[in-house]
Amino acid sequence: MKINVLVNRLNQAGLNLLTVLDRTALSGIRQASAGACDWGAIILVGNSGADMWHRMPVEYLAREHPVDDYALDTTRMALAEALPNEKWRVLFPETADDVHCPPLQQLGAAAGWHHPSPLGTGINNVNGLWFAYRAAIGVVEEIPRFGIMASKSPCLTCVSQACLHACPATALAYQRTPDMKSCATYRLQPESHCEDTCLARLACPVATQMKYSDEQISHHYLRSIPVLKSWLKTLGDS
Repeated sequence: MKINVLVNRLNQAGLNLLTVLDRTALSGIRQASAGACDWGAIILVGNSGADMWHRMPVEYLAREHPVDDYALDTTRMALAEALPNEKWRVLFPETADDVHCPPLQQLGAAAGWHHPSPLGTGINNVNGLWFAYRAAIGVVEEIPRFGIMASKSPCLTCVSQACLHACPATALAYQRTPDMKSCATYRLQPESHCEDTCLARLACPVATQMKYSDEQISHHYLRSIPVLKSWLKTLGDS
């Protein structure tokens, strides 16, 4: 595997997070994830900061899933060059019915990316809340581990707990999963301050230099509005 080629190609596209989880790193995940395939390695690709958004060609915005498509297209091309003789499958975002992807948060924890946060999303002391999983690739052959992050949870030593105070829906609490119904209900209110952003996320003092651009933040949160409407309707019908 030409790991330097893979890292360079993905970095050029703004996909600046890459970890290879070998069999040892995956052993605990397999035990916790029934039905997960026994891959020789899993390559986890992600992005942090605003670079990916700025590098994504504007034509992708016309697609139904612009960021997923861009990340997957880029990852496929990079893998074809870096692993020309290896057998691999996309586990995320295009998981086939006969292929199982371990939960992304478990992969992220093994990679050192993910620590729990009051927002329900992952956090680490390097990227804060400003990172995302973009692709997970299962490789049949064994590959040495690479790029596992030595990160810590900043929430454990956070004094201000600014995210809790900034949430207008009072949906967050320390060491508790967020109240998603309260969050969604507030976001859908007329003149909500969180329709196209998250005030709690913006208030987090960790790695603020990695914050997404305002345009990207708005893109992601506005796209979630129809999903929230459908989800709340389901709760009301149950």
